[in-house]
Amino acid sequence: MKNTMKYCITIIVSFISLLGVSQKIENGVINYTILEAEIIKEINKHRKSIGVDTLPTSKVVYREISTKNATLNANADLAFHPKYDITNEVTNNLIYKEICRIKKVSPIAPSLLWMEYCEIIALVEGQCPLTYQEFAVNCVKGWLSSPPHKKTMESVFKNFNGFDGLISCSVKKSKTGKNYVIVNFINMSYYF
Repeated sequence: MKNTMKYCITIIVSFISLLGVSQKIENGVINYTILEAEIIKEINKHRKSIGVDTLPTSKVVYREISTKNATLNANADLAFHPKYDITNEVTNNLIYKEICRIKKVSPIAPSLLWMEYCEIIALVEGQCPLTYQEFAVNCVKGWLSSPPHKKTMESVFKNFNGFDGLISCSVKKSKTGKNYVIVNFINMSYYF
């Protein structure tokens, strides 16, 4: 029974991952959940190809930072880095607890939390690529051609506690049809 369940989960995950590769963007209507996952997958694929650890996806960073910043960009119809308070204790504690869940360790109330925060942005306008993978590959190629973006994408993001950083991606469309892609890289360090 346990092996059957693992087999079923493996098939489902494999099928979902293939959707991003083979699924076409029909009539410019984008499924942003698929696109965001595909962009993270391409970034991690590049990281792995250069010998840097891949980063797990953060639901907290997505909700608290990436989505808000992508929405600000789309609403202003301008690519910019919104100010973010890296000392926000509520968000930092949520991220710390998420890291503990991912690493399967019990959280201990740290005496000090601080965040290393990096963000990259892409503005995609005009005709959409044919597939989600092509969209993601084009974003990653663009970032790799820009030294500051490349450096961010290729950074280790491992804290001195031995935990890898986290990644999050949000894409929002402006009223003028431009897609604003925000990717956040977070590294949370702490003292006990």
